[in-house]
Amino acid sequence: MASFECKRGKHYKLDVYVLSDSSSLSVTNPHLYVAVLDDEYMLGQLMTRLFSIVCGLIAAIGGVMLIGSFLEQRGQTGGVKATP
Repeated sequence: MASFECKRGKHYKLDVYVLSDSSSLSVTNPHLYVAVLDDEYMLGQLMTRLFSIVCGLIAAIGGVMLIGSFLEQRGQTGGVKATP
């Protein structure tokens, strides 16, 4: 998969280089599709990226809290075992 950004109303030239012996690719039955992505698709991509960032931040905060609780637990015991 590949993509490129372009502007509405402009003309673009797509150069396709075909191998002289492309018989090894015939198993996959390759096709070339050219499509225009609409604003709804772009909004979905933006929302997905924002959601990924929020999830990453929540995971990072949770990791810091987990490590902090381990360090606090270790600090309370002082690293020395009490004898009865």
